[in-house]
Amino acid sequence: PEAANARVFRVRRDYKTADLNMEAEDEGKTAGAVYEQYEKDWKQWPAADGAPFEDINKDGKYQPGIDIPGVTGANQTLWFVANDLDSNTTKYFTGSLPIGIEMQVTVWGYKYDGTYRGDALFKRYIVINKSKNDIKEMRFGIWADPDVGDASDDLVGCDTTLNMIYMFGSKANDATYGSNSPAFGYSLLQGPIVEGLPGDKAIFKNKAVAGKKNLQMSALGWIFKNVM
Repeated sequence: PEAANARVFRVRRDYKTADLNMEAEDEGKTAGAVYEQYEKDWKQWPAADGAPFEDINKDGKYQPGIDIPGVTGANQTLWFVANDLDSNTTKYFTGSLPIGIEMQVTVWGYKYDGTYRGDALFKRYIVINKSKNDIKEMRFGIWADPDVGDASDDLVGCDTTLNMIYMFGSKANDATYGSNSPAFGYSLLQGPIVEGLPGDKAIFKNKAVAGKKNLQMSALGWIFKNVM
């Protein structure tokens, strides 16, 4: 965990000309420090470890100075790797021993252009079993703790036709947003691949896989916390 490449890598295509002052304020840094980190991550982009890139010359290999780090077409991309090999952490968090799983996470977004893309962040999880044991059954979910303005009046629900869970303020006037309170949601775009019918096609790493299918959302669990 102390290795130089054990970090969140972040790139944006316009970092050399962009106004980085807002990011600097959010992170408590100078604009110069934010610029330097962008430049460092651009030059050290870990494509060899699985980080995505736009293959400009279509040779299937990442070539710094030619290919563009990050998700193709995205304005900003973050990428990191995590695992469950620290037994102290897993026992503290879940009471379980490590399994031997590596998780590669890509987060990306687009400049606001008046469409849904500008209002969304996209996440992709690639889960790799690096243990010597087969995992025969598995449940995969995300933990979310979004506060829509005043968190004390938030409600949650799900729409199975959209593979979406959503949150919104239940009062006509929110303490933070007033009468114009927004809503927030997570939508599962592509679930894990499982066996399908001969005519089925699943999507994995932007490629179609015949005879497979992507699992849909199966459950929503929520926790009610009574604030005293």
